Amino acid sequence: MPKQIKCTQGDLNTPGEFGIPDPVYKLLVAMNLISKKPSDADMKIISVVSHLWNGDGSLEFLRLKLLSMRKDKRTDAVELCDLTHVERYVFSTYREAYEGGFKINKAILAGRVNSHFHGARLSDDALKSLQRRARQSSRRHKNNIGDNE
Repeated sequence: MPKQIKCTQGDLNTPGEFGIPDPVYKLLVAMNLISKKPSDADMKIISVVSHLWNGDGSLEFLRLKLLSMRKDKRTDAVELCDLTHVERYVFSTYREAYEGGFKINKAILAGRVNSHFHGARLSDDALKSLQRRARQSSRRHKNNIGDNE
């Protein structure tokens, strides 16, 4: 049995000190599971999430979650985990284009990203890298159609 993690609001001042990565903390806030300035009730939730995140069984939870997903969704989850929200949007746009048999103009895509994500910009190298990854993913997906068990 993993050791119990005890957290109190007074002991912790920043999200990194909660025993979970900042993006996980921010996701809990965004999902309205906890408030930005955690209450005692929020600290119980954070303690449970920290235990699940860092405990001996954390990989088992991940494995069970992945098993509950279709193969194409599992592949996407792993394939895109290192990308930002903007990069995932670009990747998905390119991949849909490849799978649909049409081309995307980089300047138009960059403009869409800029307007949709409030001034966000990606370098030409980043766009090329995402385009290459999307092409490879599309090829893999075409080779695995019907194998979504």
